[in-house]
Amino acid sequence: MLKTIEQCDTLFEYRRQFSEYHFDKWRSDDPSLLNKNFATVVGDWEDELQSMKTVGLKGEMDEYRKKATGEAERWGNTYNRYYSIQNYDPIKHPTIKRIAGSFGLKDYSVKVHLQKPGQMSSWHLDKCMAGGDGADSQAFKDKAEQLIRVFVMLNDYTFGQMMQFGNRVITHWRKGQCIFFRWQDLPHCTANCGHHDRWLMHVTGMRTKEFDKLLSNPNQTIQLKETINE
Repeated sequence: MLKTIEQCDTLFEYRRQFSEYHFDKWRSDDPSLLNKNFATVVGDWEDELQSMKTVGLKGEMDEYRKKATGEAERWGNTYNRYYSIQNYDPIKHPTIKRIAGSFGLKDYSVKVHLQKPGQMSSWHLDKCMAGGDGADSQAFKDKAEQLIRVFVMLNDYTFGQMMQFGNRVITHWRKGQCIFFRWQDLPHCTANCGHHDRWLMHVTGMRTKEFDKLLSNPNQTIQLKETINE
């Protein structure tokens, strides 16, 4: 029987109930869980990044956020030292908006993360919509299966920066590189042990045929259009 979030000691314990990952540190991962460069976006968004350096990370201190805070401290971290969520505005940051729209996802949302030197996000599973009442129902699982999350690296890798998805460690990314991973199953973490800021954005939305076509033809280059039809 599934435990509620209140019954679990950590968010990781709670989210692990919904994951189909093997959680074996010596076992090779299924390649379908992660595509570390299914596309590369080409464009210039540096001015927009520099304009959104105001730190966010504000939100209601609900049960989930309380556990996230406690869990970070349990593992030698603090929740506000994971990264900062920047103040993205689709009107003020049209290039970032065009990146998000280029994947063809429906009803998508955007978050821009700035991870400064010395910050890290502890080993975790994303929440997205995997939890809450009815999380073990087939209808809920079917809906969660259609929810896609994509990372876009917004600047080049520099020494000391890393991301780990399951048993795979990623470094040496390039600006515009797009990463797809099964957020439903794949635990991950990031760290910036270097000397420079690391920027990324994630786009979360509902699967479409346009996105599936993009994912099934890897290593494509996405030239940003001037306008995106929402």
